[in-house]
Amino acid sequence: MWHELKEPIVRLLDQSRDALHIHFGLIIFIAILVALRRHPKAALIAWFGVLAAQVGNEALDLHDWFFWTRGWNWRDALRDSLLTLIWPTVLLVLITVEKRRRRGD
Repeated sequence: MWHELKEPIVRLLDQSRDALHIHFGLIIFIAILVALRRHPKAALIAWFGVLAAQVGNEALDLHDWFFWTRGWNWRDALRDSLLTLIWPTVLLVLITVEKRRRRGD
């Protein structure tokens, strides 16, 4: 189960799951941004990379949750997604605005 793979990371880092969503969202965004730094759409690609990782994570979480409860926990999935994407979204907007400002748009 996905939960069993993630649990050692939670224990090792001694952070709340909410904090880990924030941290991993930023780590993924920055890693992709640095890897693609010369690409004109690096920030947008990085944001979609975080989105893809989060969708995959939540799909696996929902699978586990359904296995345990025979239901879906949409509220937690939405909260996790918002926490994961909030700072990458802020950075994407700031990077986009700065690029437009430099071009004179």
